[in-house]
Amino acid sequence: GGELLNTLNTGLEQEGDPRARALFQHLLSEASKPYFSMLEAWIYKGLVIDPYDEFQIKSRDELRTDSVHKDVVDTYWDERYTVQQANLPAFLQPLSNQILNAGKYLNVVRECGRKVDSPVQTRISFSLDQTQYQRAVHSALTFASTSLLQLLLQDKALSPRLDHSNGTAKPAAEATSVRLDSLLELALRTTSAANDPYKDDVACFVARYSLQQKLSAIHSTAHAAAAAAAADGSTPGSITRLEGLTLHYRVTWPVSLVISKKAITKYQLIFRHLLFCRHVGGHLVHTWTNHQSTKELGLRAALLPSFSLRHRMYHFMQNLSYYMMEEVLEPNWHEFESKLAGLQTVDQLLEYHSAFLDKCLKACLLTNLPLFKLLRKIMDLCVMFCQNIEKFSSSISVSDSPAVVGRDVLKSRKARLAIEAEAMRTGVSHPRYTMMVSKVSAKFEDRVGEFMRFLAEKCSSAVDSHLANLFTRLDYNGFYSQRFQLADASA
Repeated sequence: GGELLNTLNTGLEQEGDPRARALFQHLLSEASKPYFSMLEAWIYKGLVIDPYDEFQIKSRDELRTDSVHKDVVDTYWDERYTVQQANLPAFLQPLSNQILNAGKYLNVVRECGRKVDSPVQTRISFSLDQTQYQRAVHSALTFASTSLLQLLLQDKALSPRLDHSNGTAKPAAEATSVRLDSLLELALRTTSAANDPYKDDVACFVARYSLQQKLSAIHSTAHAAAAAAAADGSTPGSITRLEGLTLHYRVTWPVSLVISKKAITKYQLIFRHLLFCRHVGGHLVHTWTNHQSTKELGLRAALLPSFSLRHRMYHFMQNLSYYMMEEVLEPNWHEFESKLAGLQTVDQLLEYHSAFLDKCLKACLLTNLPLFKLLRKIMDLCVMFCQNIEKFSSSISVSDSPAVVGRDVLKSRKARLAIEAEAMRTGVSHPRYTMMVSKVSAKFEDRVGEFMRFLAEKCSSAVDSHLANLFTRLDYNGFYSQRFQLADASA
C-alpha cells in the first residue's frame, strides 16, 4: 500500500550506496505494481478497486447519486471520493488533485450509464522520472474532463437549462398548489417561453417564510432567524401568496451537480427579490394611471403632494429595477457565458457558476441584511401608499356621482366633472387624507435618506464597490446628494 511505498521511497532518497539504492529501486518497482494497477483503474475507468484500504482514494459508497436528491450536492461532489494522505506515495504527491479529479469525472460519466473507454490508457510503472507520471495523469485528466463536459454541456444541454433558470393577494396559507401550477403552465405556454424545451421542468410553490426571514436564516442561526421573524411581526403562513411565491427547477443527475440545491436556492432568492420589486412597480404604475384620471378635474395644486410622492417612489423603484436587471444580472450572465466557452474542467464550471450567483446576490443587496431591510421598508411603504390611494379613489369614483341627464353631451360631461371635482376637492382637503400623504412622504424621505447614506458610506470600500453603481443611478442628477448633504460616492 501507500505506507509501504513511502517507507521504501524514504530509504531510496536517504541511501547513498549505489547498490543499496538499486535494491530499494527494485523493491519499489515490484511493490508498486499492485498500487499502479489500482491507479490505472481509477484514472482510466473511474473505479476504486481497493479491497484492503491501501489506495490513496477513499470511496464513501453510502453516498450514491440517489442521495443527491436528499442531501446537498456539494456533499456528494466533495465527500464521495477523498484523498487519504496516509496512503499517498510521496512521488505522486504533486499530482494528487489531478488524480482525484480524473477518476471523479469518469465516475460521474459511468453513473450516467455511459461506457468509459479511455483512448489514452497506458501502463504505469515506478520511475525516478516524474514526467512519466505527469504525462499519464495529465492525459487521463484531459480525457475525463472532456468526457464529462461533453456530457453536461451537449448531451444534457446544461447551457440552455442555465439560461432557462435565468392569485397573489391571498394569504400564503390559503395557496392552492394546483391552482398555482395551472397559472404557471398558462404563463409558460402563452409567452416566449412556450418554445423552451425545458419549460416543463419549472414548478412553483408558496414558501411559508418571507424573503427577509429566509435571508435572516441564511445569515444567522435558526434561533436568531426566529427572533427576527418575531420582531418583524410575521409568522409562517402570515405572508401573502405573492411574497411567498417561489419557483423551483427539476433537474436530474448529472446536471444536478451544477444546478444543485444550493444553486437553486440562490436563484430562488434572486427571483423572489425581483418579483417583489416588479410588484411594487406595478402598484406605482396603477397609481399613476389613477392620478392621470384626475387631470381634467383642475385639482393639480391640491393633488401635487400626492403626485410628487408617487413620482419619487416610481423614480426610486424604476432605477433600482434597471440597476439589478441591466447592470447586475445581464452583464454577469454574459461574462459567465463567455467563460463556458473556455472550460477545461468541471470544477471550473462549478466555480464559475457559483461565482456568478454569488456576484448577483451581492450586487442585488441580498448578502447585506441591514441594507436589504432598509430597502424592504421603502418598498413596503410604497405599497402601503398605493393601497391608500386606491382606497381613496374608490370612495370617490365616477359611479358614485349622480347621473346627469341632458341632450347636450358636452354640458352633461362638464357637469359630471364639476361634481367629481367637488367630491375630490372635499376628499383631498380632509385631514385624514392630508395627514396620510404627509406622514408617508416624511417616512419615505427618512428611509430613502438612511438608505442613501448607507450606500454613500459603504460604496467607497473596495469590498462594496458595486454599491457605487446603484448610488450613481439613484442619484444621477445629484438630487439626493444635495438633499441629504452626501459626499460624492461615485468619485
